[in-house]
Amino acid sequence: MEVIRNVARMQHLAHRLRGERTRIALVPTRGHLHDGHLALVRRALRLADVAIVSILPLAKEPTREEGEKRLSATLTNDVELLISTGVNYVFAPPLGEFLPSTAVTEVIVRGLTERLFSPLWPGYYVRASTALTALLQVTAPEILCLGQKDPQLVALAKRLIGDLHIPCQLVTLPIVRERDGVAACRWLAAMSDQERQAATLIYKALERAQVMFGAGERDAANLMESVREQLEPASSIQIDYLGVVDRETLEPLATIGDAPALIAIAVTIGRARLIDNIILE
Repeated sequence: MEVIRNVARMQHLAHRLRGERTRIALVPTRGHLHDGHLALVRRALRLADVAIVSILPLAKEPTREEGEKRLSATLTNDVELLISTGVNYVFAPPLGEFLPSTAVTEVIVRGLTERLFSPLWPGYYVRASTALTALLQVTAPEILCLGQKDPQLVALAKRLIGDLHIPCQLVTLPIVRERDGVAACRWLAAMSDQERQAATLIYKALERAQVMFGAGERDAANLMESVREQLEPASSIQIDYLGVVDRETLEPLATIGDAPALIAIAVTIGRARLIDNIILE
């Protein structure tokens, strides 16, 4: 496994691999890797000849030096986790070089970069779509592997690949969960036992909504009210977002019709913000 920090080096390597007709799969991450990321890497290795994991924290840093310091702090642990997977390359460019503050180009996927979780992280999904487009240009993958835990990233990736005619296949994986049903994420190890116990209610509440949908409930307000009722006993849970949306357009739904839909949630428990969703089908 080789760790590449330089954009030009990654571009040159990807160009050579594609020239050799080597099938490349990309797994884009923000670092702080967990079992969900590792599942994506394993799928990428099954689908392609070469797998690249990108590590690119997308939070805006006050300075270039601070951004590099934060990336370096997590890179060592992430690389150690990836060694056992057999991944071929880790692409971890400094954020200040990959998306410099002097850049004036942004990729906005209208109707997607501003919906769902966007109000919780202003500007994040514009940075995410811009970074993803740049990553696809630099690494030239034929396959892009994403997890369903962030349905907004999946939706905008699918749309920008189609709209910009990028020769890349999007492959999505179901959410990887711990034994107690909590979606795998970077925050779990830092949560107290009480906070972790509260987190288990999230998936249970979503499952109940899915059961209601299976029994014929099509009113989004009723499904969301069911989720709220399930979470009320845990005073430590603050609901930041809860909505029923179209899976493709992320448009909020009042009534669920034939189009694929999902119910998505973001909560704060202590210092952790957790997101989760379940497909209504």
